[in-house]
Amino acid sequence: MTIKQTTIRSQARLRATRPATSKPPVDSAGDIEALLHFTAQPGYLIRRVHQVAVAMFTHDMAHLDLTPVQYAAMVTIRSYPGIDQQAAGSRIGVDRTTMNDVAKRLAAKGLVLRVAGRGRQFKLTLTDAGTNLVLQAGRTVQKHGDELLLPLTERQRRDFIESLLTLVHAHTQRESS
Repeated sequence: MTIKQTTIRSQARLRATRPATSKPPVDSAGDIEALLHFTAQPGYLIRRVHQVAVAMFTHDMAHLDLTPVQYAAMVTIRSYPGIDQQAAGSRIGVDRTTMNDVAKRLAAKGLVLRVAGRGRQFKLTLTDAGTNLVLQAGRTVQKHGDELLLPLTERQRRDFIESLLTLVHAHTQRESS
C-alpha cells in the first residue's frame, strides 16, 4: 500500500469517528509544532514554489494565451518535428489524456498540426504561427525564470537547478522501472 493510500484511509477513518458537527481540535503547542514541521517538508515547499512559478508564468504569458504545459509541448514539438503525441507527453511528463487535450487545443488555435498516424497515434508539427509564438514566448520564459530565482545568489541558482534536475531524473528513472 502506498503512502498516499494509507493517508487517504487514515483520513477516512478519522472522519468516520468524528461527528460531522464536531469542531476541529483546539490548537496546542504540539499542533503548532507539527504545522511548522509540515511547512518545512520538501513536498510542501516544492508545491508552494510550483504555485508561485505557475502564477508568475500565467501573468507573464497572459498576452500570449499560453499555459506552462502548452509551452512545454510546443518546445518539444519544435525540437522533434513529427513527434507522436504520446512521446511528446512522455518527454514533458504528462499523461496520454492530458497530452491529447493539449494537442487538440493547440491545433484549434492553429499552432500545431495533428496528422493521424497508425491506429490512434497522431504526429505533431508546429505551424508557422506556432513557431513564431514559441520563439516569442521563449524570451518571456527566460525573463520569468530569472525573476523566479531572483532571491537566490548565482551559486544558489546553479545548485538549485542542479538539485531539481537530480530529483526529476532519479524519480523519473524509478517510475519507469
